[in-house]
Amino acid sequence: MAYTKQELIQAYCRASNCDPADLAAQEVTIQNFLDRHRAEIQARLDGLPANAKDRMKQIALAQLAKEEAEQAIIDNAGVSLE
Repeated sequence: MAYTKQELIQAYCRASNCDPADLAAQEVTIQNFLDRHRAEIQARLDGLPANAKDRMKQIALAQLAKEEAEQAIIDNAGVSLE
């Protein structure tokens, strides 16, 4: 079923509990939200490795850092601050 512009406006206003006079402000608010959300998603995407080998390298480096930290604790177990 095809709706008219006025029917869509009225339905939106009922759903959002607003007046048609508020539509311009609502549009700005929604656009700002979408822009922020899109930027957050893009930042997350940009933070992902480009390929599997890069991700595998990150995992390997994290494992080596963990093992090194564990060994440092063992190596320094007898050291006292006293």
